[in-house]
Amino acid sequence: MQSYTETCSGHGTASGSSCPSCTGHYTGDKCQFPNDCTTNSDCNGGTCVTIEGNSYPKKQCFCPKGKFGFNCESKSEITQVLH
Repeated sequence: MQSYTETCSGHGTASGSSCPSCTGHYTGDKCQFPNDCTTNSDCNGGTCVTIEGNSYPKKQCFCPKGKFGFNCESKSEITQVLH
């Protein structure tokens, strides 16, 4: 019988059958879910916000006016809210 070795989806350090430490932007009990950010510096002028709930990613960038994208990396020509 072949034994199972935990790999933490290639994004963490295994300790027995669990993954207590995920690397980079990864999270989850097996380091299987990527987050968009870990700190505000990942958001190119935006804010890294922890999202409450059951869905992933748990951390997402909220961009300032004039920026968009997963990490606020793209510039938008729209810089004001139209009413």
